[in-house]
Amino acid sequence: MSTETVIALIIILIIFIAAMLYWLYSDKPVPTPPPGGGGSSIPDTPVPTPTGSITDCNKFGTLSTASPVCREGTQIWNGTCYTDVWSQAGGTKTALCTVSYGPYNGVYTKCGIGIYDLNYGDPCPMVGPGYYKTAVCTCQLQGDITAGQYCQSQGPPTQCPSGTDGIQGLCYTAPCPAGYKRTGRCTCSPHA
Repeated sequence: MSTETVIALIIILIIFIAAMLYWLYSDKPVPTPPPGGGGSSIPDTPVPTPTGSITDCNKFGTLSTASPVCREGTQIWNGTCYTDVWSQAGGTKTALCTVSYGPYNGVYTKCGIGIYDLNYGDPCPMVGPGYYKTAVCTCQLQGDITAGQYCQSQGPPTQCPSGTDGIQGLCYTAPCPAGYKRTGRCTCSPHA
């Protein structure tokens, strides 16, 4: 191919591209920003949506300094919430599956009085107060007890402290009004 032919093909290609761009964009209106400075600004007053939700970042969008806590019936240990089956009996979680009930005071072993039917870590009321099952027919008086029921993980803390409200693991200073639940950082929606 000669140089003149290559130049002619390049010119035709440029004209074709320019015509396509003109055709694609000539009929489209130029977008204009909405009144008030754009769609990403935070509204200063509550804005009801068609579904009855309320969006107000000034009221509902302020992060709380409080961190999420464990739900009722669970306790935190090492950053994770565990089903709490020990604190009402005076126990303290000391390891993943271990709870301390105070100083060790010996064991009691006897089959046939109901110890066999208990789960490991359960209280042994047939033996006496402060006894917990540690083996097939054995209950231990206080001390450190290791049992599967002490390591029932419920995941990280997700409930916001009283007086705050939250979503996606974050707590906010102002809770939603009665009859509403938080559905976004700044939005409260009616309960369905």
